[in-house]
Order: sequence, then structure tokens, then C-alpha cells
Amino acid sequence: MKKYTLRRLVMMVLAIFVIGLGLELFILSAMGSEASSSFARASGNTFGIPFSINMIVLNCVYFVAEILFGRDMIGPGTFVNWCFVGISTTVWEGILQAIGFVPSTMPERIVFLLSGVIVLSFAVSLYQTADTGIAPYDTLAILLSRKLPIPYFWCRMMVDCTCVVLTLVFHGTVGVGTVICSLCLGPFVAFFNTHASQQLCGIKKK
Repeated sequence: MKKYTLRRLVMMVLAIFVIGLGLELFILSAMGSEASSSFARASGNTFGIPFSINMIVLNCVYFVAEILFGRDMIGPGTFVNWCFVGISTTVWEGILQAIGFVPSTMPERIVFLLSGVIVLSFAVSLYQTADTGIAPYDTLAILLSRKLPIPYFWCRMMVDCTCVVLTLVFHGTVGVGTVICSLCLGPFVAFFNTHASQQLCGIKKK
């Protein structure tokens, strides 16, 4: 059984909390959410399934791939992410609204959108680098990077862009934020992996 250091577990919990902030910044920008949420909302609307329930259903589907091909990525972080990202987002919603940190103009919305991309990329990178278990959706890009001779960030873009296409297939709304996140999240996560997350998790560069 894999042993998890206290440092990595703390980084994982911190990452989950910061992921909530990144997602809430996207929501407040009102310019489109990240790819997996957009697909969940669009497919849920098509089949009459509430968003929160559909997220659980889709995660169950993604989890099948994780069980079959990436059992080494299943750990406490898998289920903490699964259960608490939504709660973290709600907590940040209350905090930002309580302090009046809400955009009211287009320039402010753009700042929130770009900040959301950076914050979410850093949080996903920290969460994955902590290696305490990866969320079902996030394992898809990692599994592809293991099978294909291309860098991780291209695999992440492929997965996110597939969700964008599926969102359109199910007649969902794709905002500029969705497109920007799909194109930028992979490269930014790869950047933070080597320039921040490894150091925070106590991993020595090879």
C-alpha cells in the first residue's frame, strides 16, 4: 500500500480548497465555466438530470477508466476531490460575496476569468503532484499521456476540448472562458508542476 506523507496530504487538502476558488472565479466572471462542468451541465439538461447529480454520474463513468487502467492513481485524494470540490466552491462563493469581491464591469470580468485560469491551473497541478490520489476526470489526461508519445499538456487539451465538443453536441453553452480554459489549463498545469508544485510537495527535480 502506498504511504502518504503528512506534507503531501496537507498540500492535497490545500489544493482542493484552492480549486474551489478557481472555479468560483470562473463562475463570477460569467464568461463560461471549465470544460468538464460545461459538459456535465449540458448533458444533464438534455436528460433532465440535475447538475450536481450528473457530476456524480459522470465521475462514476470516469472512475471506471481509473479502476481499469490507473489503479495506482486511486487514493484518499480521489475521494476528497470527488466530495469536497463543490463544497469548497460554495465556501468561496460566500467569502467573496461577503467582502464584495464581485465583478461589475467587463474589464473586471476578464480579470476574474484570467485569474481563474491561473488559480485553477496551479491548484490542479498541486493536487496531482501531491500524488495522494487523482480525481476520476483528471486521470483521463494522465492515462493518455502514459499511452501516447506526447506531453501531458497536449493530452489535457485533448480531453478538455473533447468535453467542449460534447457540450456543443448536447446543445450546451460554450463561453470564451470555456475555450480559454480548455486551451490553457494543460500548458499551465505542466508549468506549475515543475516551477511550484514539486517544490511545495518536497519532490526533488530529476
